[in-house]
Amino acid sequence: MSSQSNNNQAASDSATGLEPFTFLESILPNAENQVLNKAAEPTLRDDTFYYHFRVFKVDGYMFQIPLVVFAAESPIFRDMLEFPVSSTQEPEGSSDSNPICLDGILREDFRQLLRVLGPPTTFNLQPPNLSFNEWVSVLKLADLWCMDAVKKHAMSTMCGLPDVDPVEKIVVARRYGIRSWLSPAFNAILRCDESLSERHLERLGAPTFFCLIRLRDRLEPRYKEPGSNTVINSAKVAKAAKAAMVDKNWRLGTSREAVSVDFTQAIEEELPDFQRTRRQDWQHSS
Repeated sequence: MSSQSNNNQAASDSATGLEPFTFLESILPNAENQVLNKAAEPTLRDDTFYYHFRVFKVDGYMFQIPLVVFAAESPIFRDMLEFPVSSTQEPEGSSDSNPICLDGILREDFRQLLRVLGPPTTFNLQPPNLSFNEWVSVLKLADLWCMDAVKKHAMSTMCGLPDVDPVEKIVVARRYGIRSWLSPAFNAILRCDESLSERHLERLGAPTFFCLIRLRDRLEPRYKEPGSNTVINSAKVAKAAKAAMVDKNWRLGTSREAVSVDFTQAIEEELPDFQRTRRQDWQHSS
């Protein structure tokens, strides 16, 4: 019985024209060869979702973030990502014991920048709602690290924030060369009911402070002739007041009143910020 089975198997093998083991290898995959071939295949990294995490030390705190978050916006960090690393040396930022130290950077400034640059923790999270001072932190680091798109976004967002102190807006505008903020902010200071104080002197400087006082002191009443829309000048105020039976007596009030006067022309002609700009323009044109 066994001899007959062997004869039948041999006959089958002869019919295929293959030796017994050769035939077996042709129909059954070689597991060992598969493993070797798999290991030899090239492994590619995804262009978008393969992150190089780095550890940063900022103000005594450790941050571990994808370096690509910074590299996408800053040429400084882009060079760091592309810098070749020795195979025998541990890359800077690869661990807490070998962090990238950002000396002179405040932790809170760095955190606000990460809130803007970093991906949300959940897919439906709203964009960060930062205060003006928090956006100043973003603007500071974006300016320092040449993140032009981030700086432009910060400036645009800050410009639209409500209820921002115009004094602080002028300070930031001067620091980062945002000239378009100056006239509206100075106008807001001159038109509001808040008197100029030591705070204005300290934050804006003496030349600007006294120039603002002079502009506000030049306000004068405007009268219309009875039954007419014609505005008359200050030289005719006494006559107009008498004709219109207007009480022109002055009194000491408890606070400064808000006004709706547009000071823009006088601001741009007389304030030191604009005089410096004009001198710079003349120097460049000469």
